[in-house]
Amino acid sequence: MILTPTVENLTLAMDYLDTFLAEANSSHKVRISLETVLEEVFMNITLHSGATVAQIDVVQENEEIVLRFSDNGTPYNPLLRDDPDVTLSAQERSIGGLGILMIKRMTDRQTYTYADGHNLLTLYKRVS
Repeated sequence: MILTPTVENLTLAMDYLDTFLAEANSSHKVRISLETVLEEVFMNITLHSGATVAQIDVVQENEEIVLRFSDNGTPYNPLLRDDPDVTLSAQERSIGGLGILMIKRMTDRQTYTYADGHNLLTLYKRVS
């Protein structure tokens, strides 16, 4: 699915994912995890990347659901960001990073590349 990264288009992206997950008979746990992840990544693209085009693809490969995000925004590898120290109080922690930590914890593995003017973040979630 190719779309303009706007707050309004989050609904289209979620519908696309939900349709796929329903057809794949995904568990409730997998569905909630991937919906949360999609919202976080899509909104980060929308609010922070400067992208004018975003593409979301979802496929099942063997025992994993693969969620791919591509955008033409500023190069940024979220996987390189240090995880926030969640043992600190909110006042002691630096701002940001919790969403990326959540993505890492709600998926089983993640990859990032930048090629041909596009960020490509790929997230993998086991179906069992």
